[in-house]
Amino acid sequence: MEVNEGGGSHPPASIKRPRPTDEGGGVGAGRSDCGDERDAYLPYYKPDYKRLYPENSTNTDFKVYVESTNDERLGNKSLISSCNPVNKNDGVLVYYKNCITGISIEEPSVAEASVLLIKLNIDTAILGDINIDITPENLNQEAEDYLNMLVFHGLLPTHTFPTRFPSSTCLDHGILKSPLTALTLVINSSITDHSSVVMSLDIKNRYSAPTRSIKKVDHDSLSQSLLNTDFSSVLNNTDCEEATNNLIEILQSVISMHTSVMTRSHRTKIIKPWMTPGLLKCIRNRDRMHYKLKKQPENDILRKTYYRYRNFCNSLLKKLKKNYEKGLLLNAGTNTKKLWTAIKDVSNLNKKHDRPSDLLKCRAIPKDSTNHVNSHFVGIGKALALNIQSNHQHDSPPPLRPNPPFPLQSLVMLDTSIEEVEITINSLKESCAAGWDNITSAILKRNLKILATPIAHVCNLSMRTGIFPSAFKKAIVHPIFKSGNRGSVDNYRPISILSALSKILERLINKRLVSYLEDKQLLSPNQFGFRAKRSSSDAIHELTDHIVRNLDSHRKCLGIFLDLAKAFDTVSAQILLQKLEALGVRGVQLSLFKSYLSGRSQCVVIDGHVSSYLPVEFGVPQGSILGPTLFLVYMNDLCSLKIPNSKLVSYADDTALVFSAKSWREAFSYAQTGFDIVSCWLRQNLLTLNIEKTCYLTFSIYTPPIALIPYSLTAHTHSSVPSVPCSCATLKRGCTVKYLGITLDSRLTFQAHLMNMCGRVRKLMFIFKKIRHVAEPHIVRMMYLALCQSVLLYAITTWGGAAKTHLLSLERAQRALLKVCLFKPILFPTFTLYQEAQMLTVRQLFILNTALKQHHEHKPSPSSSRSARRPPPVHLPSLYTAFSHRFYCYLGPFIYNKLIRKLNIHLLLSFSCKKKVTAYIQGLNYDETENLIQPMV
Repeated sequence: MEVNEGGGSHPPASIKRPRPTDEGGGVGAGRSDCGDERDAYLPYYKPDYKRLYPENSTNTDFKVYVESTNDERLGNKSLISSCNPVNKNDGVLVYYKNCITGISIEEPSVAEASVLLIKLNIDTAILGDINIDITPENLNQEAEDYLNMLVFHGLLPTHTFPTRFPSSTCLDHGILKSPLTALTLVINSSITDHSSVVMSLDIKNRYSAPTRSIKKVDHDSLSQSLLNTDFSSVLNNTDCEEATNNLIEILQSVISMHTSVMTRSHRTKIIKPWMTPGLLKCIRNRDRMHYKLKKQPENDILRKTYYRYRNFCNSLLKKLKKNYEKGLLLNAGTNTKKLWTAIKDVSNLNKKHDRPSDLLKCRAIPKDSTNHVNSHFVGIGKALALNIQSNHQHDSPPPLRPNPPFPLQSLVMLDTSIEEVEITINSLKESCAAGWDNITSAILKRNLKILATPIAHVCNLSMRTGIFPSAFKKAIVHPIFKSGNRGSVDNYRPISILSALSKILERLINKRLVSYLEDKQLLSPNQFGFRAKRSSSDAIHELTDHIVRNLDSHRKCLGIFLDLAKAFDTVSAQILLQKLEALGVRGVQLSLFKSYLSGRSQCVVIDGHVSSYLPVEFGVPQGSILGPTLFLVYMNDLCSLKIPNSKLVSYADDTALVFSAKSWREAFSYAQTGFDIVSCWLRQNLLTLNIEKTCYLTFSIYTPPIALIPYSLTAHTHSSVPSVPCSCATLKRGCTVKYLGITLDSRLTFQAHLMNMCGRVRKLMFIFKKIRHVAEPHIVRMMYLALCQSVLLYAITTWGGAAKTHLLSLERAQRALLKVCLFKPILFPTFTLYQEAQMLTVRQLFILNTALKQHHEHKPSPSSSRSARRPPPVHLPSLYTAFSHRFYCYLGPFIYNKLIRKLNIHLLLSFSCKKKVTAYIQGLNYDETENLIQPMV
């Protein structure tokens, strides 16, 4: 909406941008949010303000409804002008787009003024020649009364710049009451002595919030109806598609019969569950007294009365809130889930998901915005793949698997049983959102015995015929914000919400596929993602152990950390099927995966606005059961590439390459060759490397002479290495890099990582300061183990041997948190603190987990005798530098041998070993703990 007032519709001679002012309601550089400037006029407010117009005026409340003028020259806009100008040079013009609905424009009849009143939803604007000067330099009593009246009604002027020359007075006003952003321009014109004022409101980004509704299901009557339902149309059907559709239709019809929809009003929403009507009355009375005190600040009796009542009210609120929170924790009892829900409510730990509301502003209406977001998610994989194909049309086809070291084998999917289906249904999470069919996992779990038979029949039909039902291939996508600009679709990750029935079938297929791949050892040992008994901590340990051993041998190490752009979304279904076939997935099983990957569709839902369904040609669904396993199959060839003088470690798409050599020249040469091989593989498999986020790091025992290393790595975008230097981008060399949650530096001191952890631990103090007053000691201890010690234990066997000077800040943060939990003063003794809390220091946690890891790796043989005088020591590796003696590869056997000699734990079970080692190291002071990791006994 645009508004022009003052000099009529004559073309302007020049445009003057408003300058920023401190006193007035100016818009600065031409942009202002009037709602944020309301405090600018608070000093002018007076309760007994005067009327702006004379009381004997009889026509000030009379309003004329003006009609719009349509002109072809205006295009898609309409023009509205005032009807009763004071003189020939007066008048107000309003332009607005025809697509805007809910707008009304009136012309109040005001003495000696020409104005228009514009109403748009909750926005109100008054524009015209008011003939009152409101420039900050020339404020008089009449102008102050005028401004006081505007503030009283929640209105603000949009500018205070001169609109008449040469008097430099602001007589043409724009008055606005709106939370939207306003743009005001003052246009100089030589036609009249008034400057034209143009005001524009940014209303295109406004959207209505969705009405919150609650669906309540009567589970008892629903179970009774399902018990009397005939599923013969499903059980007697041999067509997979028809049987699936019949099952969904039956469930939907029964669920809809026993589901009621209730609209939640903001008035009935309970903001604070411990708030009572009496407390609300007390709060209102306190606020009224405060308002009176502001009007009469000299009244000492009123001040004392208010302070006394305020203190009483606040103490009562705190007491009742504390009692309510205690009751929540006590009522939870031994129910762990209910207890953690209460803990999150009390300590404000409920995770608040960032709503993607900003995405609704990328187009004029929400429907177009959701369609735009959906088309972006659907087309991003195809766009990246087509870009690679167009640039590398003459490259060789992608290899299925380099030199397969295994004989040809085949996957066989046996039928499922009712018992297996029941176990699978029980493994579903009840908190998961329902798919497009509105069949929740909670309904399936409550009616397990009734629905297991028809579901098992549908799953068996699918695995026998090699058809994945089309009803299971429809997904609802929710954009999850990552980081950066909230208005950019690239900063959101699409998470697919699938049908609960689809998850059951996917879990059954995934169980058979994973069992086949693991039993036949078809997955690369360098892949640690989404695999049982393999974690990100193991991947970090494998990476750092390889670097430490090479640095101990005085070799130069260089690590390249790859970042793939939209890896899950750019998986090619055709290439994935070729890889599955090469791994032994053939016949009906291959047809099943082909059916699963083809014919998929999705829609996007943002704040209740649903887009149209679009077909998905690339990628595996993020949020599905089969998606991660299929992605491992797709990336398996990369982990099996033969790259000379290198070590590859991968966790899903997070891949690190480490190259070692005797000199930096050789190391960079090997790294460039290996990086070219990896880049070629990525191009052949239609995966795009994010050059901006891919970096490399040089590792050395001493401070690396980065400035003295004249070498670099180039990300070649062509298939053959040219003989002359090319213009391809070079990789960035970093001082630190974050890989799988661990910050690595060039000397592996982990100083930056320890500082990050120190900040994370200290941020927990606010939570424990709140929870310690209402929770029992055992609950506080449980929270400490879950929130703090879990952070300290992540990959502790990798960084726990760091220098004690680097660990000092982290241990101080740990002690500070323990003192908060136990209500201890700042100078409380450290040893006594850990004894009373029955907790271990960071170094003691490292010793305990190192011993347990070694105990697991060196299980005693059945022929070991319990009566042996001394158990055989674990072999120490041949590592000679003091640098390598700070890592698990050396400290693991070293600490374990010490503990064996002191505690004789080599024949104990893991639980008994942990209990005995914990009791021993809890009695050690700081120096005795440090002596356990010292090379000298």
